[in-house]
Amino acid sequence: MDEAMTGSEYLCTLQPPSTSAFAQGLLSRRVACQQAGFELDSTGLYPPHVSVTGFFEATQHQAAEICALAQTELAAALAPLAALPPDSGEGSGGGGADLGR
Repeated sequence: MDEAMTGSEYLCTLQPPSTSAFAQGLLSRRVACQQAGFELDSTGLYPPHVSVTGFFEATQHQAAEICALAQTELAAALAPLAALPPDSGEGSGGGGADLGR
């Protein structure tokens, strides 16, 4: 069977840019938890993220279409935030947007 027609298992996740203040805050807290002995499972193997789907089966072409649609929808949803000043990441309770700048 053609590789493009064979289904594989996928999972959609969202994760902040690794250089963003938000991601850096999460990672520093992860390190603190690990140093305190709280690494009980394999979640530390992955960057901070949110799973937005369960696992699903799709062909490579279908998965690429899903990624393109998600990218378009997220860009449209985040566009208004691009005009906001960056959030300091110091617990200000919101107000700005840190989009990996």
